[in-house]
Amino acid sequence: MRGQGETGTLSPYLLAKVLWSTGEGIGNTAAHEVGHQFLGKSLACGMNDDTGKVDVYDGGSADGGKDPSVYTGLGPGGQPIHWSSNTGKCLFNMMLWGKPDLTK
Repeated sequence: MRGQGETGTLSPYLLAKVLWSTGEGIGNTAAHEVGHQFLGKSLACGMNDDTGKVDVYDGGSADGGKDPSVYTGLGPGGQPIHWSSNTGKCLFNMMLWGKPDLTK
């Protein structure tokens, strides 16, 4: 975090950025894992850790070079991280009706 040749503590700005980024990474990972708790490894609902899905909580890549969204909150194209449509619908139905029914 410090520039070459610098000593001392982090500036308040850099410290805040590190803390914010750490919290965001933990929160995004927690959202993904909570999806597993609600839906298991449901292929119909998209919680199958598909590494080809980017910009979504239900993707399966922890490769920050390919999909930084889990760490930054933004995907490669700058879109904010979100649930994919099928998984979002399944989670909504699971919370509302107690089952991940895609027909509702």
